[in-house]
Amino acid sequence: MRKLGLGSEDFQRQAQQIQAQLQVIDQQIASLHQQKAQYNEYIKEVSNTIQTLKGLDNPLNSNSSILPLPGNVYLKTKVIDYENAYVNVGAGVVVPMPVKKAIETLEERVKTFLDIMKQMEQEVDKMEQSKMQLQQMLMGSRNQGIAPDPTKYS
Repeated sequence: MRKLGLGSEDFQRQAQQIQAQLQVIDQQIASLHQQKAQYNEYIKEVSNTIQTLKGLDNPLNSNSSILPLPGNVYLKTKVIDYENAYVNVGAGVVVPMPVKKAIETLEERVKTFLDIMKQMEQEVDKMEQSKMQLQQMLMGSRNQGIAPDPTKYS
């Protein structure tokens, strides 16, 4: 921000632009946090499924199993096929695959989502740094008596 040659109106306009940028960054951060929460829920669901599939490896252990459903609901079932699981591979296509392969596929999905979440965290960190820089610029304007208090945008 240039300090020389700018009038009070220019500083006010610049302060308003910075405030708008801060609001956009806050919205983007909130959106990423919401996405991350959804991914955490998905990972939890897939992890439960993996544990259930691992528990099916010995049909002699039991005639029935507890099957987790979404929404923290469980169903007692009698398993008739211990060899295959039916996995959604995308676009609504469900294919049978050996249980071990299904477990590997689901573990790979979890790993992919964890990698995505790590990237999201890095993006949030970058946004937080940008936000701090903008707040410092806004604070400089405020110190000259022309901008509102930036702490309300933290």
